[in-house]
Amino acid sequence: HYTLLMMFPLLFTVYLMHRHEFSYSFVIRCGSWRQLLSRQIKTNMISSFFYAAFFVGFIFLADRKIPFYNWNIQGSYYFSQNHFILSLPAAEVVCYLFLICGVRNFIIEGILLFSLWNHSFLQGIGCICGISCFEIAQQKYKIFYRLISFDYTLWANQNERLELLLAVFFYIFIGYLLFRSCINKKEIIKIE
Repeated sequence: HYTLLMMFPLLFTVYLMHRHEFSYSFVIRCGSWRQLLSRQIKTNMISSFFYAAFFVGFIFLADRKIPFYNWNIQGSYYFSQNHFILSLPAAEVVCYLFLICGVRNFIIEGILLFSLWNHSFLQGIGCICGISCFEIAQQKYKIFYRLISFDYTLWANQNERLELLLAVFFYIFIGYLLFRSCINKKEIIKIE
């Protein structure tokens, strides 16, 4: 639900921040296509974690009467799903929530930025919506949202945490390869 809630702010943020940055005069001011991409990735990272902090802050403000998590008592939903309690410091849970939200935002903004680099922003939106619809419609395959999640099983099963870490590295590596190919194409045709 988090990604569906944040999809539109992320779409507008990426589009408004980067739509005019592909002009030759802007690239010349940046120095090169690589420096432009580095600048864009930094601004995406800042906005991704800004939205994550906003979301986590909003949860705390909205849930003042209800504890943030109650996994350490037997009447909790966590206990009913996993049949044991889990005592974690609240700071650890909050930090993890913040990181997961930030990483998700960063990957979504990366997909949108890649689509801008290829002059196909609508295809980037279609890709994100397609992944969302696919994962909502079926429960078996984890592509993105269920792979990088804040699910109860993650805290109970160490293999889930390893799977999540590998997924994040995989998506970052794929993003690196895709953007590297974009930069190489721009440099080959002597735009730089």
